[in-house]
Amino acid sequence: WLSRNVDLFFLIFTIQVIIFMPRLAMVVLIFIMAGKLSVFIVVAAILALGVLILFYVQEIEVDGNEYCTDQQIVDTVKNDKYSINTLYILAKYAVGKGESLPCLDSIKVSLKAPWALKVKVEEKPIVGYV
Repeated sequence: WLSRNVDLFFLIFTIQVIIFMPRLAMVVLIFIMAGKLSVFIVVAAILALGVLILFYVQEIEVDGNEYCTDQQIVDTVKNDKYSINTLYILAKYAVGKGESLPCLDSIKVSLKAPWALKVKVEEKPIVGYV
């Protein structure tokens, strides 16, 4: 029973990979045919760990602010537990899910280095004082 379910799962997974990711499917099938699937998994894990280590946020440069402090903007950009990764922060702001301060008109995040981000902000003009 278990063997049949594993085979069915493997078949469905293989069909999905072939349809949606043909290049990955070819690489996986080549490794399976060569009996090197465990080597493929180890290499993939090493690459994933390398990405996590290399893209760890070490520096955030803020540009264009006059009224909001750099620290306020950095705290806004790094507002959740996954914001330790530069690729995550970059993707979050690229899809428009990133937060912004009320004093900011726009906020643009770019990659300066794998471990460094550049945040360019445009502030709203101050119209009057109370």
